Amino acid sequence: ADKCIPLGKKNPLHARRRASNVVQTPAAVVKLFDILGPRYADRQGGYTRVLPLSKRRLGDGSKMSVLEFVDREGELRPARPPPGRLAALKREGYLEADVAEMLTDGTGERLN
Repeated sequence: ADKCIPLGKKNPLHARRRASNVVQTPAAVVKLFDILGPRYADRQGGYTRVLPLSKRRLGDGSKMSVLEFVDREGELRPARPPPGRLAALKREGYLEADVAEMLTDGTGERLN
């Protein structure tokens, strides 16, 4: 997923063809270029987050995890602003309390 998002940020025909070689369905290619590409246009990387689960799988005991996109509604843990975005937020007029709220998970604990 992390390697396909930069293709979605560009939008020439060649990028669509390269993405269709990796992505299985035409609907997923459309979502990559119409939804995910614009969402991560100002982000330089780190589009996904891997959250390990505490329970192992019963059959073979392998470790399990959840892979999720950052900066989406309903995510398990809110994302921090990209590097350099903090200074831009202050320049745009956000107050210190607003920026501090963006960097916490809602309980007052700072995100790592």
